[in-house]
Amino acid sequence: MGDTGSTDYEPPIDSGDDSSEEDDGPVPTGLDDHTTEPEPEETEEPEDDDPSGTPGGAPVGGGAGAGAAGAGAGAPTPTPEEPSSEEPDDDEGAEPETPDQPETPEEDAPEQEPEQPERSEPQEPEDPDDHEQEDEDDDDDDEEQEAQIVVHSDAWDSIAWGIYPVRLQLKEEYGDQVQFDDRLVPVREFDSPEDRAQHWEKWEPRHGMPVSTGVWNEDPPESTELANRAFAAAREQSIPLAKRFIRRLRTAAIVEGTNIEDRETLLELARNVGLDTDQLEEDWEDVELRQSSREVETPKTTIHVDGETVTQPGLVTANDVKTPLKRAGLEGNDPQSLPGFVDEHGPVAVKEVQQVYEYSREEALDELETAEDVVPIEFGETSLWTTFQ
Repeated sequence: MGDTGSTDYEPPIDSGDDSSEEDDGPVPTGLDDHTTEPEPEETEEPEDDDPSGTPGGAPVGGGAGAGAAGAGAGAPTPTPEEPSSEEPDDDEGAEPETPDQPETPEEDAPEQEPEQPERSEPQEPEDPDDHEQEDEDDDDDDEEQEAQIVVHSDAWDSIAWGIYPVRLQLKEEYGDQVQFDDRLVPVREFDSPEDRAQHWEKWEPRHGMPVSTGVWNEDPPESTELANRAFAAAREQSIPLAKRFIRRLRTAAIVEGTNIEDRETLLELARNVGLDTDQLEEDWEDVELRQSSREVETPKTTIHVDGETVTQPGLVTANDVKTPLKRAGLEGNDPQSLPGFVDEHGPVAVKEVQQVYEYSREEALDELETAEDVVPIEFGETSLWTTFQ
């Protein structure tokens, strides 16, 4: 359920190539040559031909010839055949030397190759430590950006506004291990302001964030086109500021009940979060907005973590997002102090404080009222909390 939206998702793609090794060698042919042993007697006659035989089969063939020679030596004349039996023994000793000779030049080639690693020799004593430090740094980088959570929505999405308590809870627990981003859905047309007002009222008690439906009764927008264009132009300038900008747009439209589909209003809100409005106006007409002829469902939350992509439509809970994070091995920490939290993320709603610190509404209000340098600011009929400056 939720506002209407459809969007393309961009999961990370991992690719890898497997390397293949080619083993070429005469070893198998040598084994085949061993099978050709039915000529022991021929080796006795041309003793000079034995060294000219295949070196791989020579040791086994010579052994068989020696055995045959020994058997023949016992019958006719032992004296002349004894030296002949010694000669094939010498041939056997010579034949294994012949394969060793081609091996020696092959060994000479690799002997020159290790001479090249002289580059690493001056750094050899430091290499193990350096590699360990680099591995630790790489592990830290992986943990800092282990997961990316993208909320596909727009500034007029009340359910996306209701997801902020979960977003801030996860950010406080996982820190830099989790990165949030906001992406636009196609431009939406508003044909029935009454339906929009009822939709906001229906979801307010479910997500607990403050909502004012007055804009739909007094000055309803026709579409999300101008707000989408302003946010897209802000992303061209600074993504961190753009994320603060869309939160400010939602606060103005959904909490204060302001029709933000006005260029001057959007420029003023951009100035409030620190965007360069001159640059924003330059990028205003250059950005391209997506259009859709179908009904757009919004929001959709996509979680990219450890090669896994999980998409959740509508309102999400903390457990919905934590499940894939835990599967990826991410570990959470305790949130920072309340004043630090308000200073970093404010203005914040009471519901967001409840979610992060697991307070009841009464406990959250009491902590906010007694926290040092934390003060309420009125936004329409609601108070949000920020730090005193």
